[in-house]
Amino acid sequence: PDNTTDVDPDNDGSPDDPTVTDLSQPLLDITKTDTYVDTNGNSIIDAGDTINYVFTVTNTGNVDLTGISVTDGLVTVTPATTIDLVVGASDNSTYTASYVITAADITAGSFSNTAVASALNPLNPLGPPVEDDSDDPDDTTDVDPDNDGSPDDPTVTDLRQPLLDITKTDTYVDTNGNSIIDAGDTINYVFTVTNTGNVDLTGISVTDALVTVTPATTIDLVVGASDNSTYTASYTITAADITAGSFSNTAVATAPNPLGGADITDDSDDPDNTTDVDPDNDGSPDDPTVTNLSQPLLDITKTDTYVDTNGNSIIDAGDTINYVFTVTNTGNIDLFNIQVTDALATVTPATTINLVVGASDNSTYTASYVITAADITAGSFSNQAVVSAPNPLDPTGPPVEDDSDDPDDTTDVDPDNDGSPDDPTVTDLRQPLLDITKTDTYVDTNGNSIIDAGDTINYVFTVTNTGNVDLTGISV
Repeated sequence: PDNTTDVDPDNDGSPDDPTVTDLSQPLLDITKTDTYVDTNGNSIIDAGDTINYVFTVTNTGNVDLTGISVTDGLVTVTPATTIDLVVGASDNSTYTASYVITAADITAGSFSNTAVASALNPLNPLGPPVEDDSDDPDDTTDVDPDNDGSPDDPTVTDLRQPLLDITKTDTYVDTNGNSIIDAGDTINYVFTVTNTGNVDLTGISVTDALVTVTPATTIDLVVGASDNSTYTASYTITAADITAGSFSNTAVATAPNPLGGADITDDSDDPDNTTDVDPDNDGSPDDPTVTNLSQPLLDITKTDTYVDTNGNSIIDAGDTINYVFTVTNTGNIDLFNIQVTDALATVTPATTINLVVGASDNSTYTASYVITAADITAGSFSNQAVVSAPNPLDPTGPPVEDDSDDPDDTTDVDPDNDGSPDDPTVTDLRQPLLDITKTDTYVDTNGNSIIDAGDTINYVFTVTNTGNVDLTGISV
């Protein structure tokens, strides 16, 4: 009765149309596959990277479909066109899309969305279209909320990324308190470990090849958490370190990968180093912690030679003292524009010299001093020269200086604790001298006013210490 053609093949006035049940069923299926693209090539999932999508549309019904389109609420599908598919036909080359990952996506640890395929309903062009939500073929749960036989799992891109960051700060300790960087002094380290990824980490440990990290324990850090109080270490400086001018090393933070596979590791960074080299491209700089042991030091010795200028074999006013200066770069930095001055003698020539580390000069500078009567009375003449150079570590600050030392003085007093003795050069002008005069008086013993045998001569001796040293046990 639903067929109005009313065919009556036997002409009996009773239509004989067969009863036909329509089993036409327009159906669509769409799958959406994702591919993560490290856009900036840094091997880290970060904002600005992309997810590329490919859509496969299939006519799973038994009616040819036309005007099929694909839309996606969170990405723009290209091209903006439609396709036609006969029954059973499939298309996986027409539609694509791309999504730019945001910081919020990374914090969330994933990005999820669904596309929709739709076509005109050939059985009811004015009615609702034929539609299907996309399915992720990699998701085997195959949820089918609309019971159309086509799973509709959203495509979820896993953005989970376990990451660690460790920084290592150094503090130099003048262990012996002599204000000089020398062997036996120490460097103390503090480690700050941070979970910079978007996955909680457990069993984190810190190791250092050149120092012992304490305590030998592990910590757990949730996403974003940081620890700067657990781990410390100490290193004893060696003579080789001082010669090198610095000590450099790197610690490593390690945690088991909660996603499986290789451990999560990070080499330590020196937060005071702004070069921020990142050799493993994990977004966490890995500059080694370098403790600067640079130490500009100078040493000057001043040797004296007495000269008997008038050749009388007596130390007296007008004689001279000649000086020779030996200047040595005893630090671990080359020094330039080194000069020598002396408050009591004129140093010649009035020039400067340069000395590389360890170099010495004993031929450039000399000086001469004329002895005075006051010096002879004092019994000695003492003075010091000063060597100075601009500080290459602080050109506008105080210069590098050293007071001269007398290499013949073994007391080796070092008032400025720079490892270079600063005994003044003392020229010994002590001179033990005696003078004796002998005065005579004739005595006419027999009173005959004639000088004859038996008369006498009386003598008086005057003994004087004419030197500058007390004398004892004097005899005449």
